[in-house]
Amino acid sequence: MGISLEIDWIRKNVRCCACGRPLSETRYINYVCLDRLATWKSPTWKNILLEDMSPEPRALAVLCDKCIEENRLPEYAVEWDVESNVISYHRVEELTPLPSLEEVRKKKLDEITRILEGLAVMQGGLEALISEIVLQEEVNLPLVQHEGDLVLSVKDVLLDTLEKVNGKIEDYRTKAALLEEMA
Repeated sequence: MGISLEIDWIRKNVRCCACGRPLSETRYINYVCLDRLATWKSPTWKNILLEDMSPEPRALAVLCDKCIEENRLPEYAVEWDVESNVISYHRVEELTPLPSLEEVRKKKLDEITRILEGLAVMQGGLEALISEIVLQEEVNLPLVQHEGDLVLSVKDVLLDTLEKVNGKIEDYRTKAALLEEMA
């Protein structure tokens, strides 16, 4: 089923999880992620940035525009199977609580900060070693075997490692920036 067909099906069959009004009367389909465990297949919420710290599927509620405008909290989470045309509503207070996404986001950001601090120390150490080797270039440094049969100097191995560390730093900085935007 295509996205527009599923939206049509939701509008026709699903009711607001806060007030119970039919969603056919609302302009938008407003999904609300709940800090509750979903024990069903669909619909659920996950976030790829937080998945390693919060892998469990989160329950969703669907609210009408009026309830969104009034900041109403959902009383129910919704489960559906479009193929078999089955809809079930679960009382929010009866679902297993999960840590809030903000708690998980902060925990993940703290973890990334610690990793970045460690990588910065590693980066500084590698740069210092490379600088020392460059200063003593006339010293005949031994060759080391690296990546199969390719033979490189210690300097080349350190430069390669530094490049990998710099790549990891950039990856973690990007993740941290995305997590900051979630706030």
